[in-house]
Amino acid sequence: MLAVDTVLWWSVATVALARGWHAPLPGDTVPESYELSVAPDMSAENASFAGLVNIAIVAKKTTPSITLHSKRLVVHQVDVTDVMTNRRLRVDGWTYDRAGERLTVSVGEHVLADRKYTMRLRFEGSLSDGATGFFKSYYDATRSNTKKWFAATQFYATHARSAFPCYDEPAYKTYFKISIRRKTNEIALSNMPILNTVDVVEKAAGDSLVYQNWTWVHFMQTPPISTSSVAFFVGDFERLACTDCHDVTNVYSHLGNLYQIEYITRAAPDLLNTLETYINVTYSLPKLDLLAIPRLSTSVMEGWGLSAYREQSVFVDKNTKSKDVVLAKMTAERVMAHQWFGNLVTPEWWDYTWLNEGFATYFEYFATAEVEPDWRLEHFFVIEQLQSVLEYDQSTAKQHPLSAPLSVPEDDDYDVFDGIARNKGAAVLRMLRDWVGEESFKKAVNVYLTTNR
Repeated sequence: MLAVDTVLWWSVATVALARGWHAPLPGDTVPESYELSVAPDMSAENASFAGLVNIAIVAKKTTPSITLHSKRLVVHQVDVTDVMTNRRLRVDGWTYDRAGERLTVSVGEHVLADRKYTMRLRFEGSLSDGATGFFKSYYDATRSNTKKWFAATQFYATHARSAFPCYDEPAYKTYFKISIRRKTNEIALSNMPILNTVDVVEKAAGDSLVYQNWTWVHFMQTPPISTSSVAFFVGDFERLACTDCHDVTNVYSHLGNLYQIEYITRAAPDLLNTLETYINVTYSLPKLDLLAIPRLSTSVMEGWGLSAYREQSVFVDKNTKSKDVVLAKMTAERVMAHQWFGNLVTPEWWDYTWLNEGFATYFEYFATAEVEPDWRLEHFFVIEQLQSVLEYDQSTAKQHPLSAPLSVPEDDDYDVFDGIARNKGAAVLRMLRDWVGEESFKKAVNVYLTTNR
């Protein structure tokens, strides 16, 4: 009998063998770290942002150009510097491949194999109206009867490239130092805790005679993460103070709704601790910030250390139905599961997305059941997931196996984030657990995480 931990390890290891250098980017250069500064401006009629990114790269082979991802960004300046000689190379120009969402920088002299370089790109873009990439939204401030704008990110799966030029593929996990500019009355959040802040006076967008007070917020360096796990937020939100709550989890919302996040604020520590105990892998970041965001088209956003929910999914007050209280805890647990499955451990290509989504759905039920055993979520899983996915698998026009080669996440043949990945993936994991037993399954999940982190 094939050991279950071998099955889970093989699922990830095969990705590297199947894809390797065949990933869409040529692989001539790879990133070693990013230093990213982003300055959103939501006051202008067309909300925009300006940015600067320094990417430390290493050349895997000698090449006359450097190719990375960029989508709907205007790049104003590119510099390439040889780290060993501290000499700036001549840049002949850069071109866009809109279909491939690529930016190719032509260097006047070749970058040399096994040499390290720093690439500095200055760029700008527009904040999206949809809930992908770097986007803007608002809430209605009842006291002032005005719209309060905020900016947030959803980079999963390939939307980081619309916020900054990058190597936007899951295998390129590396360090990030992130800095975000905010107004003095706003907060800025990212994957890691704040390192320091610097108050500045800068010109307002579109008017060289107007100056405005800003604060640059510099965050601690991340561990190696994929671009899809990067997250940041700017807006007039507040954290609900909770003196007896876990010092790792923090829940934020806008001022008028703070009372509605008290339930999830108090539930979050138990949900996180239960998941840690089940998989026997400690949550590895210093904090986990959770945002309750209005008008969010997706139910959750799974950045590492900074995640978000649609506010209706987690708001609880005295009038909330018991069914929605259950869903609030399950939604929170799903986001927490993604901190390990997708963020800590990331398959090298999208063929195995079902592992991220399947585990998240699995723990949405079974980790929550550890906290609330009287809710009988095991039975609900059979009704809501197992039975529904059998119907989905039979009726959908785009049937596909859980794991199959594809070129991009939105491959025309099928959607790797559909019900088959989420629901059928969870059902297969449950079947595997029942086959080998609960304790063996827990040990296997632990091996999967500790081997591939």
